[in-house]
Amino acid sequence: MAEQKPHVVAHCGPTPVTMKRCSRCDRFKPLDRFNRSRIHRDGRKGYCKLCAAHWNGVQQRRPQSETERKERLKSAQFKYKYGITLERYNETRAEQDYRCAICLRHEDELSKSLAIDHCHSGTGVRGLLCMNCNTGLGHFRDDWAIVGAALEYLAKHEFAQPIEVLTMQDVLNAAKERNTNDGS
Repeated sequence: MAEQKPHVVAHCGPTPVTMKRCSRCDRFKPLDRFNRSRIHRDGRKGYCKLCAAHWNGVQQRRPQSETERKERLKSAQFKYKYGITLERYNETRAEQDYRCAICLRHEDELSKSLAIDHCHSGTGVRGLLCMNCNTGLGHFRDDWAIVGAALEYLAKHEFAQPIEVLTMQDVLNAAKERNTNDGS
């Protein structure tokens, strides 16, 4: 079988056949900086030896237990998606007495852990909610008009018992009262 030639990538002009782009660091390097491979067309791996060494070092530092791995992954997700650490999440859980900030159900009563509620129009974490409350807010798109319309709808149809339609001031007063009761 004839020896295959390296894959040539057009990059702002002709690229010498003796060069290859590393798929991890995105730099062009000489072919001898890539490990050999039988499965690649050009006979070399897609990433350079330096990136391979770095990647292997990262892999060797992988946590040993499944619990450690899950905690590390959860921490990375919190940092990436919400900008908070796992430690901050746990502090917030303790501040909320391990309860949903809306319905006040304890996390032991829930099938999933408390979800991070964050502001969609800006940045920042508002608190921790159970999945039902978090999903409800998401469906209402954080829009007070929709929340008010839902309250009016429930009051109009009187499902289980008559419902008092609350004004925004009533909601704020109740939240303020709840916060002062929690502090005492």
